[in-house]
Amino acid sequence: MNKSQKRKIHKAVRRVHLYLGLILIPWLFLYGVTALLFNHGMWLTDREDVSVQSSDPLLEDAHIAAQLVADELQKQGLQLVPESAQWIGSVSLKGEMDGSTVRISLNPEGYGGMLRTRPEETPAPEWTKVIDGWSLVAEEQQEEIEQNIQQMIQTVNPDITDVEVNRYPKLRFQVQKDSEIYTVDVRHKRGLSIYETEGEQNLRTKMLRLHTMHGDPGYAGAKWIWARIVDVVGVAMMVWALSGIVMWWQIRATRNQGAWAIALGIVMMAILSMTLWTIYGY
Repeated sequence: MNKSQKRKIHKAVRRVHLYLGLILIPWLFLYGVTALLFNHGMWLTDREDVSVQSSDPLLEDAHIAAQLVADELQKQGLQLVPESAQWIGSVSLKGEMDGSTVRISLNPEGYGGMLRTRPEETPAPEWTKVIDGWSLVAEEQQEEIEQNIQQMIQTVNPDITDVEVNRYPKLRFQVQKDSEIYTVDVRHKRGLSIYETEGEQNLRTKMLRLHTMHGDPGYAGAKWIWARIVDVVGVAMMVWALSGIVMWWQIRATRNQGAWAIALGIVMMAILSMTLWTIYGY
């Protein structure tokens, strides 16, 4: 490969790196901002999060608790594996405070935790309870739905039998009472709930839903297009990483420092990942 061909390849790599980034800027901003919202529960809400300092262990040593269980299991010929016991998760508590709900999450071994307070939700109007337990679909209709779906599925996978409805979509519509307009959801056999009052759109919730929306719905539409864009973003991130490595390697003066930086990133990710798997049981 001559120098002219190499220059053309290098130029193509840079152009792909650049233009792909420009096209996907809106999605990168979305995922970046909403990742921060996931990580900081107070932002764009009335909730207040306060760190709780470390204390004495809240529960006895996990090995002691495990041994009590193991003593019972010994009758079945089972033995406790030494040093295998650990507490997974937090001690969760709730408290009372005028005008707010209180939730407390603490590490059982005394490392501290988080105190979360948020304003109490406004009680739902009495009229939202008039259809509690109401069924969106009659039993006869449900049987017909299941039979139709069974026939439909047979054309895709004939080995699947006994198809049953697990849940129905929620029914959403608006109602007006006096001068107030309400958006309500009706769930199968769970009654009615207010989704949100007009003019009180929760930007944080909507953004987080966009961040977590994923999966192929199986038919063409906005969600299908969104899923394809998510695929593109995932591939683009890998392309940016690979093209970044290519562009870094072209600059001889930065090869040694860049190699150390890449190695440091890999080591940090490996250590943190294994630590989180161990602590949280992932």
